Amino acid sequence: AFIIYGLREGRPLDALVTYNTWFAYGVQIDEASIRKEIDGAAALGAELFVVDAGWYAGAGRGGASDFSSGLGTWQVDAGRFPNGLKQLTDYAHGRGLKFGLWVEPERVALATINRADTAQEPWLARAGGKYGSSDVAQLCFASAAARQWVLDRITRLIDSVQPDYLKWDNNFWINCDRTGHGHDSTDGNFTHVNGLYQVLSNLRARYPKLLIENVSGGGNRLDLGMLRYSDTAWMNDRSVPSVHVRHMIEGLGRVFPPA
Repeated sequence: AFIIYGLREGRPLDALVTYNTWFAYGVQIDEASIRKEIDGAAALGAELFVVDAGWYAGAGRGGASDFSSGLGTWQVDAGRFPNGLKQLTDYAHGRGLKFGLWVEPERVALATINRADTAQEPWLARAGGKYGSSDVAQLCFASAAARQWVLDRITRLIDSVQPDYLKWDNNFWINCDRTGHGHDSTDGNFTHVNGLYQVLSNLRARYPKLLIENVSGGGNRLDLGMLRYSDTAWMNDRSVPSVHVRHMIEGLGRVFPPA
């Protein structure tokens, strides 16, 4: 009751039968394959269809599992989705399904930064003067400019595609010690997560019916703060054997509603 009414202001937690493209396709998705899978998911009685990573320009340059390339462009790959993503939302709705879309707003490919419409280098998190990767970096949400840039890109995407569901992924952890971000050398990650709450709070106010999935490398960001703003959580990337999944549900169920 505390979680539903105290944290979530009465918003229920409804578990949906979900189809996700990742394990079948990786980033190798296009309009034709998605339409085919929507038909199959509808025939099976699924309730939610989620297009996972790979819908944006630049994805897959390093192979079928490379979803880091292209992060930060926020541009639909016109070659694979010539009619955009809104038509897939409409198609899923026509087949009786909710439509979901994967995003990873906190991470950007270094090849995309410092353009007119992309993330700027001063917003990036650093630890010991390094990004933590040679290819990608985390945006430090202690930066108000970084938060606003992300919020603008997400709202533009939502308004364009009109999904029912966002799969909000996070695959990078760094304790930013960079000066000028409004945090000290030891609390960068704590300040970042508080900035994340601000972004999610803004989205919740603007899109009260939008469902948001909390994904963080498999359970790395399961907390009551995220439960206030998100509606389902990915427990662990290790989803087999089934006894392991049941064990996780039993443990997490001590704090989090199993739904």
